Amino acid sequence: MRLGLRILSLGFVGALLTANASAAPATRKEGREADTALRIIRQHRLVPKELRRCFFIMRGGHSTGHVVVFDVREQHRPPRCKGDPGTAPRMFSLEVDLRTGRARWDRMTPEDLDGGMRPIPRRARH
Repeated sequence: MRLGLRILSLGFVGALLTANASAAPATRKEGREADTALRIIRQHRLVPKELRRCFFIMRGGHSTGHVVVFDVREQHRPPRCKGDPGTAPRMFSLEVDLRTGRARWDRMTPEDLDGGMRPIPRRARH
């Protein structure tokens, strides 16, 4: 089986990629899910200003039913985005409940180093 990547959404400034066995186009449902995640990232400023044009989201394997998990990763594509183009460091995971619209993330802070999922702040501090 050949593993391919699908771009699901180019909303906001990121793209959503998902690993799957074919390079078929994304479904409308997947596109809406990605748009929801990107809206949350933008509204709550979860990505630092200097990286807002240099990240992408990837649907995680822990998604179940109405709860979708996305990995948010840095994108290193010169000249706009600095860093090794062969890497895409994970910044955090975002868990979105599609029924309630609530979201949680696992970005570690100096106050909370356990890395578990917790509610996102009104506006993230960077």
